[in-house]
Amino acid sequence: AGDPLDLGVQLAAANDKMKDILAGDFAANSATVTGKIKLAQAPGLNPFAPGGMRFYLEFSSGAVGLFFRASSDTTGAMTYNVGKIVTGATGGKSFSSDFTIPVKGKLTGSTIVMTVATPALKPLATFKAGSKINQIFASSFGVISTPATGLLLGGDETDPAAKPYVFGSKSCLVPLK
Repeated sequence: AGDPLDLGVQLAAANDKMKDILAGDFAANSATVTGKIKLAQAPGLNPFAPGGMRFYLEFSSGAVGLFFRASSDTTGAMTYNVGKIVTGATGGKSFSSDFTIPVKGKLTGSTIVMTVATPALKPLATFKAGSKINQIFASSFGVISTPATGLLLGGDETDPAAKPYVFGSKSCLVPLK
């Protein structure tokens, strides 16, 4: 019948596609900021992440680190939010969500798109035409324990974009309405 460990490794490899990031995209103008994460497989119930999945698109405006987050819960339902990245004294990152800022999110197949009105981000950061958005990259995590302990299982992440995005640049990324 085979070694149970082999079966577990095979199942884990198959489920990694839910965390495997193929690409990310970003666009911002005076009306909206939109982020997109393309996965190898649509996120869903994952026995190796029983607490759900987390997908982040991080970006920096000046010295302020921000993120979009798409989260799936234990039923596979998705929620979306935005927030600020706080770097601790030892260099570790903490993601502080601002649930008062409305984020429109949509999962279509294996693509997650999130849009927020640019003026709504004012409590977190200020964006100006021509300013540079740096350190754009995506990451994924599986939640392997309870919300109280918050233990995350690392997934995948992209390299930061080679060039900064210039606020207001034309993009083929369509904001959600």
